[in-house]
Formats: sequence, C-alpha cells, structure tokens
Amino acid sequence: MHCEILDDDCLNVSRHRPVAVSINFPVSDGKFNASEESFNWKRATDAQISDYVGNVTNSLNQCTYTCDSKESIDSKYTMLCDVLTGAAGTCIGHRSFQSHFKPYWDSGLREYHKQMRQNRSQWCRAGRPRNKTDTEYMSYKAAKRDFRRAHRKAASEHMRQLNREIDESAEMNTNDIWKQVNTRRTTYNCNKSTSGIKFGEMVYRDQKAITEQWGCYFERLYSTYNSEHFDDKWRDHVSQNVGQLREALIPDSNATVMPEDIERCIRSCPNGKAPGYDGITYEHLKPVASAISPLLANLFTAILRTVLFLTLSSVV
Repeated sequence: MHCEILDDDCLNVSRHRPVAVSINFPVSDGKFNASEESFNWKRATDAQISDYVGNVTNSLNQCTYTCDSKESIDSKYTMLCDVLTGAAGTCIGHRSFQSHFKPYWDSGLREYHKQMRQNRSQWCRAGRPRNKTDTEYMSYKAAKRDFRRAHRKAASEHMRQLNREIDESAEMNTNDIWKQVNTRRTTYNCNKSTSGIKFGEMVYRDQKAITEQWGCYFERLYSTYNSEHFDDKWRDHVSQNVGQLREALIPDSNATVMPEDIERCIRSCPNGKAPGYDGITYEHLKPVASAISPLLANLFTAILRTVLFLTLSSVV
C-alpha cells in the first residue's frame, strides 16, 4: 500500500497535510452526469424561483410517466435530474468560489502569495525535486516559509484588532459588546499548531513516521479481518434477517405511492444539505414539489410493484 503526504496546493498553509489513499472497486456506469455546479439558492430572487418553477413544469409536461422496466425507471430518473439541474443552471445564479475569503488579506500578503506561486511553478517545471541542493526546491520552500510567516502575522494582528474593538465596546454598554461579539464571531481557527499526532499509545512528530502510521491506519481500515471482540451471535442474527428480507421482496401489484405523500416529505426537508451523486439538493426539489411529486410517486410505485431499484437513487 502506497501512502504519501500531498504538497500540491500552494494555498495550503496548514501544518496538517492531506494523505492520499487509493481504493479500486467496480462501479456501475452512471446513467447521468453528476452536476458539479453550485447554485446560489440563498440569494435567488422571487423572479428567479418563479422562472425555475415554470421551466421545470413546462419540461415535465412534455414527458410520459410510464415505468415498467429497470431501464425505464433509470431513464425517468435521469430525465428528472437533467430537468432540475438544467433549469437551475438557466434560472438560478451560481455561487462563486472564494479561494481565500479572509478579511486580513491585504496587498502585502498578496505579494508574498504571488512570489510563492511563481517559485512553486518553477519548482514544478523542474520536476518537483526534493533535494536540499536543488535551487528551485529551496527557493520554493523559502518563499512558502515567508508567506506562512506573513500569513500568521496578519491573522494574529486581525484577531488583536477584533479584541480591541470588543474591549472598547465593553467600556460603553452591554448591548454594544454583544453586538460586536456576534458580528465578529468567526468560524475558523487561527493557526493552531500541533506538536504531533497520536497513534495508539505513541505520539509521532516526524513526517516520515506520521506518513507510515497513516498508511498502517488506512491499511487496517480497508482490510478484511475477523475481530475477536465482534459478536458472532449478532452477525448470524443480521445475516439471517437480511437473507429473509431479500427473499421476501416480491412484487406487489397493489402497492401505490401517493403524490401528496411525496410532496409533504419534500416540503419537510431542511435546506443547506449536501447533495448526493446526482447533484440534486433539497433546494432543487422544494420549489417544484407539486410538479415533480406525480413523477416521483410513479417511480416509487413502479419500484414497489416490480421490485426493481434505481441504479443510483438519492431523491427524497
């Protein structure tokens, strides 16, 4: 098993390093392309939502709801995903990615960052050598060290400024201080350092040792083995019940899923949750719940009546 600490992003100024682990397993050929777009649903206007609803409704009115085979079930689900993502891409604005959304990012820090990027490009063109005698490597390490130092200094100064504002507000009245605290409360940690990582009963500080321990950890994690602490009776119980459940899956010609039940479930879903492989979030579904609930009800009814499941299912 090969384990490596990655150093492929010049914006990564953390003392923690990502560890790459490769896992090979067969996957079914997806019937649709997963959407990688991020839509700004929070800032969508009423007019944009109205256009989105109209776009989805018009597209679904042109579709048939017949589902009598696995291929038709997959095709209808694929069609629904394409309609939702296509309408969102047309009507809803995209969320822009902020690579370094930091209030203390000034022109001086930008120059350090620019120099580090230039040195890193030269190091990459040289084949990414890691010898201390190599000029490109040492120049990149020095530029990265300078950028980290400037970054920590700017972040610390920013936090001191925030604390000064809170102290000044504390001398005025209680309302102002809590207003400052709630306004300035940040969700990031300010460069907390660590002296090592504990694996088992030992703490490792050397980069090579930490890499080896991560490799051992993931190797154990993805290896098949029988634990002496596992409950054999519970394993037999689960295996027996799962086997019985599979055998009990028989088509039910009378099974019916009602559209109003689907619509009620969709409207009760919370916002701000990550999508599945299809890229469909609850924000895609909730504005058009009444329009898509008949199609989803038809899909789920077909699944229950034929005991055929979607290749990739994560709707509702």
